Amino acid sequence: MRKEKIVAILLALFLGTLGIHAFYLDNKRHGLTLLMLTLIGWIGLPVCALLTGGIITAISSVTAGTFVAFLFFIIAAISILISFVWAFIDFIK
Repeated sequence: MRKEKIVAILLALFLGTLGIHAFYLDNKRHGLTLLMLTLIGWIGLPVCALLTGGIITAISSVTAGTFVAFLFFIIAAISILISFVWAFIDFIK
């Protein structure tokens, strides 16, 4: 196994959701996609919590504003899940 492949595997293991391993292997589109999915998720979750006062509050008192924030929370959570699965697949292949 080549030295750069081993480094890419280690980067995928420790920094996979940020797409660092893809940038290391000169796959910029792949790296940017992973990075954007992760940023949407990790920025979106706290924003939703701040907008609604917490997800439990948003579920118990549904208004138009809290519904939009809850929907954004779901999108953010799904984007984090996708980035984790994608990074794991990159790690094992």
